[in-house]
Amino acid sequence: MAGWLLLIWGAIPLAGALRELVAGRGGRHLFLWATLLALAAVGVRLLRAAARRGLTPARLLVLAAVAALFVGLVWSLRDSPEEALHSVQYAVLGTLLFRALDRHPGGLAGYAAAAMAGIGLGIIDELIQWLVPGRTFDYRDLGINGLSAVLALVAVGAVQGYRPVRRRARLRDWRPVLLLAAADLLLLLFCLSNTPELQGRYARLLPAAASLDEVTAEYGHRHVDAVAGVFRSRLDRVELARQDRERVSEVAAILDRYAGEEQYRAFLARYPAHRDPLLVEARVHLFRRDRYAFLADQAKDDTDLRQQYARIAMGENRIMETVFPTVLGHSGYRWPETMRATLATWAGPAAPYQSPVSSELITVAPRSVLQTLVLLLLVPVLWGVLRAGRRER
Repeated sequence: MAGWLLLIWGAIPLAGALRELVAGRGGRHLFLWATLLALAAVGVRLLRAAARRGLTPARLLVLAAVAALFVGLVWSLRDSPEEALHSVQYAVLGTLLFRALDRHPGGLAGYAAAAMAGIGLGIIDELIQWLVPGRTFDYRDLGINGLSAVLALVAVGAVQGYRPVRRRARLRDWRPVLLLAAADLLLLLFCLSNTPELQGRYARLLPAAASLDEVTAEYGHRHVDAVAGVFRSRLDRVELARQDRERVSEVAAILDRYAGEEQYRAFLARYPAHRDPLLVEARVHLFRRDRYAFLADQAKDDTDLRQQYARIAMGENRIMETVFPTVLGHSGYRWPETMRATLATWAGPAAPYQSPVSSELITVAPRSVLQTLVLLLLVPVLWGVLRAGRRER
């Protein structure tokens, strides 16, 4: 298990180079098909193991459900196929964790402990990525890691026939489960609390932390506009309008200085989003707009694809015209009317648009609400740890 975990974490700094290598040799879609083939191989092995113990309808139903969920999970990542590898990595890790914990605590507690360990190691994986230059922390990947480990454990249970569960569990058997659950909740609490403000505080004690370009939690707003559609921002509409009006010369000059795709990476490296939200959000919307406008122009032989690309470009342009009108008007990014009309023709009738820009922002609830929910879960878990400890003595 330790070797497999070191392989997963050791590959984190190499992921970018591997992605570029595969993309150059055969295309990023190879990650997707490699993941599906690996899952199919694991599925065949599990079926053979289950057959040796007797294939009951219940086992087949559980294995089929797990297989369907894995395929659905992987297929949902087809736009980011390299991320699909997480499902294989943590499915294998989940089975290895079960083998390590089958004897102690064993029983149903063994499955639960393996699940809690898999979830916790998945969180640590994302925290390592937060610390590694060129990698990012992603709550979606955190969910993929944990879900993959849990699904693998469900499949293992179906193959094993849940025979370990039949042993009567003792309260002390659940203490490791509760300890692991408490560790998971504390890790999650840190992730949800690690905002730019908190990073600024601990950077005073750890100066190296000041060099981190990202944080694990940024809270923002999900805006719904009748013209612009749905978009996310770190700022509310009042603050967006104020900065667009008062910082127009400064922001427009920086945007013009970093015009073009060749300057885009340099721009992002110099201006982290949490330090200047208006500037960076505007630049990312413009990058996405111009990228899809270019793709629409290139898709001369595919009318449907051209329309799809043009709608994205027009959607991003409407956000710029509605939310950043002053900055757009004073920069070199404003489209000529002829270009706007051409893209509008390719796009066809206006359709509802939701921009993925700043999708990493937490908008489901304020920070205080999420922190309170985690703490409310942590209290009974810690009480259970203490109670199990007393019974053990």
